[in-house]
Amino acid sequence: MLSDLLMHRSVCRKTTGKYEVLFNALKQCEFNRNAERNGVHCHDCFEICYVKAGRGVFCSNGKEVLIESGRVFLGVPLVSHEIMLKDSEKLQISYLSFSIHTLERKSADTPEDRVIENFLREQNGVAYNQSHIGVYPEMLERYFLLGGAYAAESLTFSMIMDMLKSLSGEKPVLEDQAASVKQRVDRYIYQNMSRKITIPELCSCSGLSERALFYFFQNHLGVTPGQYVQQMKLSASVGFLKMGIPVKSIAVQFGFADASAYCRSFKKVYGSSPFRFSKSVESVEI
Repeated sequence: MLSDLLMHRSVCRKTTGKYEVLFNALKQCEFNRNAERNGVHCHDCFEICYVKAGRGVFCSNGKEVLIESGRVFLGVPLVSHEIMLKDSEKLQISYLSFSIHTLERKSADTPEDRVIENFLREQNGVAYNQSHIGVYPEMLERYFLLGGAYAAESLTFSMIMDMLKSLSGEKPVLEDQAASVKQRVDRYIYQNMSRKITIPELCSCSGLSERALFYFFQNHLGVTPGQYVQQMKLSASVGFLKMGIPVKSIAVQFGFADASAYCRSFKKVYGSSPFRFSKSVESVEI
């Protein structure tokens, strides 16, 4: 049975090889100081949301998840949930409801089938760094303003598939786990400063898959794994510069291809060459 949210709106239908997806049109809502929450409620269908702007909290099944611009989050059937404004003047969300039904007559697998099956098998409550999803609401809004209507259903369905894909797979690292993961990564980098550190090595020491590793670095540290390793190496190399150790030796010590590669990386981060940096330090100490 579809929820009232779907039943009282025009319902779109898309059939894949194995499934039928029923969904409504994309809607918009805004939370502000005059309307800070939408109250505890539930549906008998999925509700999927994209945060366009602002910060808030999504409360579901007794847990609170921070939601902010660029994140996708999911309300599951028959589970009570609520959205609340947090540390922001407003919170803007694009959302839609949908349900998935298995077809009696099944055709060959399609790419959409695989996305749906991965989602049904294992789903996350929130997906980080999904700013590209924001293009869909913008496209739909402009499309309607210019008088379009024919392709809106297909575009909305593509948005659903993209959002389902973002929510499928490994669960992201939670805030209370982040410190432990960072500690393991930092220890490994410090122990292997003198050579190139690969992504598989970071996955192994952190206990994360490659996908989860990149999510962790982007969400908790704001950089890619490669950028983080380089920053740690450069930071550690500053002490060697202060001791007057030659740049060529430092480059070898910290696993750079050569002195030129070290100098380029150093200047990109610190804004000056290692030589000028060491001289400025000497003048301050004097």
